[in-house]
Amino acid sequence: MREWLEPQAAVRFDKTGDSLSGSVLMDTGINYMMLTIPEKERVKQFVSQDHCESCVPEGTAMTLTFPATGKPLLTYAFTLGKNAQAPQSVSWRGAQGTAHHINTGRNLMAVADYAYDARCGQLGFYTRP
Repeated sequence: MREWLEPQAAVRFDKTGDSLSGSVLMDTGINYMMLTIPEKERVKQFVSQDHCESCVPEGTAMTLTFPATGKPLLTYAFTLGKNAQAPQSVSWRGAQGTAHHINTGRNLMAVADYAYDARCGQLGFYTRP
């Protein structure tokens, strides 16, 4: 049993409108994003066939929304390799199982500060002007 409630977010692939949702970790220690999604649920169009079979291809436009449902508190949009607030890369993880998890990496902190209440699972954002 966890001692804290995980916040939820959704990630959308802008080209197709496909979206995935799951628990989220805003990780300050890495400059890339990880999507832990079972292999059978991955958006096949966004699995790179070039240098990395587990990476989302450069040039992919993505949008994260917090929370995953309802009115968004924060929308974080980027194109891989095209803008400064984008993660260095996005990789697919967790080929087995049913868990859905999004590790945003630290680049999200370039667009917003956040506060998190672990007991209630509540998340709040402040976007810089």
